[in-house]
Amino acid sequence: MSASTTVHLTSEAEATDFTHILGAELRQARRHRRWSRRELRGRLKHHVSLPALASYELGTRQCSVNRFVEICEALETAAPELLARAMRRLDSATHAGGLHIDLRAVIDDDSRKLRAFRRWAEQRLATTMGGDTGVHLAAPAVERLAELCGVTTSDLVNTLTTLGAVQSTASTASTASTASTD
Repeated sequence: MSASTTVHLTSEAEATDFTHILGAELRQARRHRRWSRRELRGRLKHHVSLPALASYELGTRQCSVNRFVEICEALETAAPELLARAMRRLDSATHAGGLHIDLRAVIDDDSRKLRAFRRWAEQRLATTMGGDTGVHLAAPAVERLAELCGVTTSDLVNTLTTLGAVQSTASTASTASTASTD
């Protein structure tokens, strides 16, 4: 995992999703080698039962960091790279439905990074009736805004989260409107 990769598992559901995704990455790495679980087990330094390996791959059981690194070494796969792939998949899955954004928080930020987003947010709020500052941005809109801001989607989401601009789905579901950047 690169130094810029940050792990933020904010809920039990997200932690569970990560466990499943990480297991899928382990299974994919094993299958890429065309090994059975039994063959993988034979390459491990310490004994691991076949049901335990299966539960790691299925994401029904978490493995310790030491066990994870041992499995990656046996698979001749760098543990940081496998973790980074899992985090990218989690990030993609987490934000696939888009984000609920408080545009006021975006406007109040004066960083250069969000300048393009800020201009759009100002325009959007100027034409919005009723004083609602929340908006739902579909995943493609979030990706496009990240491009316009010159950052990755993950970086944009992290920045918005840090600003407090990302609203919980439950609190905005009834009031947020749908928007696109086109």
